[in-house]
Amino acid sequence: MPTSDIETLILRFRDLSTSSGETIAFHQQVITDKNSVWWGWWHKEGETIPDEAFRKIAQAASALGGLDVFLFHSDQQQFFEAHCVKLFWDIEHQRTHPREQPELVPEYYEGRPCLAWFRFTSIRPHSEPPLKDLSYVEIPELFTGGEPGYQLFDGKVIASTEELRQQNRTIWFVRTQRDGDPTHEIKMFDAHQIVPSDFPRDHIVSSSTDLLWVSDLHFSEDRFHAFTFQAEGDRSAWESIRLVLDDEKIENVAGVIASGDFAWKASPAEFDQARTLFFDPILGWNKKLKNYHLLVCPGNHDLRYSEEPAEKNQPVSVASEKARAAYEDFYEKLFFKRPNEFLSCGRRFLLGGAIPVEIACLNSCLLNQKDGLFQGQGFVGEKQMRDAARELGWDPHQTGPRAVRIVVLHHHLLPVSYSEAAYQGWQYSVTLDAESLMRWVLKHDVDLVLHGHQHQPFYTQVVRSVDLKDTDTDSRTTTIVGMGSTGVDLGHLGEERTNMFALLQFGVREVRIRFFSIDRRNLPKDLFDFRVDLSARSRLA
Repeated sequence: MPTSDIETLILRFRDLSTSSGETIAFHQQVITDKNSVWWGWWHKEGETIPDEAFRKIAQAASALGGLDVFLFHSDQQQFFEAHCVKLFWDIEHQRTHPREQPELVPEYYEGRPCLAWFRFTSIRPHSEPPLKDLSYVEIPELFTGGEPGYQLFDGKVIASTEELRQQNRTIWFVRTQRDGDPTHEIKMFDAHQIVPSDFPRDHIVSSSTDLLWVSDLHFSEDRFHAFTFQAEGDRSAWESIRLVLDDEKIENVAGVIASGDFAWKASPAEFDQARTLFFDPILGWNKKLKNYHLLVCPGNHDLRYSEEPAEKNQPVSVASEKARAAYEDFYEKLFFKRPNEFLSCGRRFLLGGAIPVEIACLNSCLLNQKDGLFQGQGFVGEKQMRDAARELGWDPHQTGPRAVRIVVLHHHLLPVSYSEAAYQGWQYSVTLDAESLMRWVLKHDVDLVLHGHQHQPFYTQVVRSVDLKDTDTDSRTTTIVGMGSTGVDLGHLGEERTNMFALLQFGVREVRIRFFSIDRRNLPKDLFDFRVDLSARSRLA
């Protein structure tokens, strides 16, 4: 970011030349006696004076009223706020003592010149770390050998005192947090750090060959969720799934796929329920699971196009930006960034350390809503498809070995309900651009399509050419699997009349998709399973 973004700074210190707590005490005593004090910047090796950034601070400090800066005691992880009225450094970048009023330098600095000096008129403890409102402004000129990997922090909210402590530096330039600033925490000692992204480039490497799949959790303030408001002895949705994992002796999964409808009426409280009652317990179950092992796409209940999004015959009355707001906040809390324009995302996995799997989660709720139309219609759009293929590097008709390719969306590509009533003005359950999406799926050799929406499990294989006019193209095969509902109440379940989830268990030659019932009181049961042959299409065997 440019130097002009700098608003203030944080200076790091420790009690190296004094007893514990005396660094602050000595400076405060000089302020008491003489109204101000010089604070020396004891820089680390590899740091130097960033002249332009220091000039920005010096101008703010010299202005009427001065500038409040922060002092960070890295051993005690304690913050102080100091009022700075002057900044001095040698133009030749030589260590020196301040030339103006040297008597304001505490005695223990004798014989210890510094690269820069800050003149403070007050130093007081800060009751709480001032981090949540501050974001980094990275200045590469601070480092003599070039910027040592800290550009990852630029424009990101300061996540914690521990994040500061792990950085090998003594000064940070900061500004006020802005909307859209990433909020994730960076651990400098994590060799597999993932920069927040909708489509991370790195593979998630896992010893597990299992992916957990849920759909239509429907957390609700109005009791449309079957598990949230349980009586004593009842289980949550996650606790019910955990029974199956324990029984199958599964101690970890590589990732979790959630194909939409986390909420009932897209309220912030419902998304908070989904996060705190479902995803947080999953991440706490096994410490190998991280936030970016989750994959999500929105359902029609997750975007609030009217005051009652659960009622599909309600006219659209809310602007698109407002309709997306609660889901975008939910996404940001999971992945530490605002979603892209499509609300899409993707991941690359290496399952069992050997089986590459690439997953695109598409938003099938992109219908161009206008006054007089109704909500709930499914639509993906060619622009979103092209973007996902580009992000994952999916070339059409790729020859040679490739990863298993999976597409996840909320709405259907094919009818799944036994029949649908013909109501005037009613919505359709099948995605409106189903044929466009089907051609894209076949063109890009997608092995498996997963969806939710009608709370009705479904399985079929499609074998056909991409384009009927292209008789020279070999037939392509894809498998489409629909999920029932993992969390909706009994009154809104499909034919199976039970809540369910699935495990995708990968081998070199096939993936087995196993469905299990879950209940807040009764024990789970095996429902059915499907096997998808991967040997010919993904050429892994």
